[in-house]
Amino acid sequence: MLSAAIADLVLLALVAGLSPFPLVAAVVAAGSDEPATAPAFAAGWVAGLGTLAAVFFLVAGEIDPGRAGPDAWVQILAGAALLLAAGLKWRGRPRRGAPAEPPRWMSPLDGAPASAFGIGAALGGANPKNLALAAAAAATAHYHGLLGLRAALGALVFVGVGSSTVVGIVLAARLGGARTAGLLAALKRFMLRYSNVITMAICGLAGVKLLYEGLSILLR
Repeated sequence: MLSAAIADLVLLALVAGLSPFPLVAAVVAAGSDEPATAPAFAAGWVAGLGTLAAVFFLVAGEIDPGRAGPDAWVQILAGAALLLAAGLKWRGRPRRGAPAEPPRWMSPLDGAPASAFGIGAALGGANPKNLALAAAAAATAHYHGLLGLRAALGALVFVGVGSSTVVGIVLAARLGGARTAGLLAALKRFMLRYSNVITMAICGLAGVKLLYEGLSILLR
């Protein structure tokens, strides 16, 4: 059960970690003249996502382990929310040829580390998509019987995998120097150009999976 739970948690965490805007924000922060800005953004992301996961996993730990109904409904609602997000992203996709520029709220990432930390924490902990993913992760861990230390391990896996891309970009920029600057700039352009399509794809796939698993639990 532990291996199955970890596999499911990794998949949910990848949806958070592969979302375009946190990756673009990490690249923008990595390009700041202030050396502490990028690490501050990554720390904010980890803190936000970690707090979110901690709250949901603690709440799930208070539910009777023998009750699978709440887990099923959380997965169904999270899946429906992700499918809705996928549909909205598809409808809001930019027209062909439209300029791909970072949103204005990313401009503070060029400056003070405190602002970068706040943006990272907001992206990690106040993002509706991450709310749905963290709730689904806690329900998945509970359904698989992860309690106590095993639940804590599940939460760490979710946060670690979900943060690996953001932290990886910051480390690559710091350790790779000029060699990675071109690669990160190309990643930024790609993510900005196809952000809606990428978000639609990962949210759609995760939403279908969660809906299927939640309905399967209810129908057993």
